[in-house]
Amino acid sequence: MDFYIILLAIILVLIFLSYHVVFYFRTKVPIIITPKKFIINLVDHIKQNNLLDSNSVVYELGSGWGDFSFAIENLNPQKIIAYELSFIHIFWSKIKAKIRKSKISFEMKDFFQADLSDADFIYIFLVPKIVDKVWKKMKQECKTDTMMVLLGHELSNEKYLYKIKTNPDKKDSTYYYFYRIDK
Repeated sequence: MDFYIILLAIILVLIFLSYHVVFYFRTKVPIIITPKKFIINLVDHIKQNNLLDSNSVVYELGSGWGDFSFAIENLNPQKIIAYELSFIHIFWSKIKAKIRKSKISFEMKDFFQADLSDADFIYIFLVPKIVDKVWKKMKQECKTDTMMVLLGHELSNEKYLYKIKTNPDKKDSTYYYFYRIDK
């Protein structure tokens, strides 16, 4: 009996890993999770600097498990929309949202096909090639003063508004880069 349980566990792990490998080759985006401490620091910064209010519309593009969306929900923005292409991530995020009675809208949709025109704040942790395309889309669709926060790297050919450490306790921390649409 123990043999079958171990075999089933191994098969499930292999299926899970295979899914992520196939997903990577489809999207060219690795699945990387933002550490919770980084998210807490970002949400604290957003709160302390009044970057959101009760009328704000927030997007998380490439939401993974939805950690940023769940954390930012504590600041009570009007609307939070999280886009993700991975069925497993969306399924889990929706279950978590239902348990928490969350108002977050998790959508399994390509955000390049989505209308971002009502966005006030967009969070992204994706590879540079994708982020550059997102920025181009944002400049066309989003209103003036829409803010984008990018984890880990700067946009190519764009000057960031400012940056903060993801982990202020570490000397050689990575950064969050803040950009604002200026038309």
